[in-house]
Amino acid sequence: MDSIAHIDWPIRVSANAYASCQQDTSQEIAANIAVLFSFQRATRIEQPDFGITDPTFAQMPVDTTDLERQAARYEPRADLDVSLTTEGDGAQQVRVAVRVATIQEGDL
Repeated sequence: MDSIAHIDWPIRVSANAYASCQQDTSQEIAANIAVLFSFQRATRIEQPDFGITDPTFAQMPVDTTDLERQAARYEPRADLDVSLTTEGDGAQQVRVAVRVATIQEGDL
């Protein structure tokens, strides 16, 4: 494993420095996914396709394929487990678990 540090997400100060996480760890990959999902698509001028379409006012059930597609494009090291649950009041909750994807020998 490399000893290359990246700023952790959410950004915070720890011991007079920004908190960091090591490159190629599950913590860094999960932070990258959190950043990706924090941006609404078209809000970054330099990369307008980065982010997700805000599902807040989307018709139910919420389509989670956008999350999976964007994660595969921008963080291929992530293996997502996306689940959608409906609450008693009709509200929906999307839960995303992130794991490090297993690299197959043919993928190299």
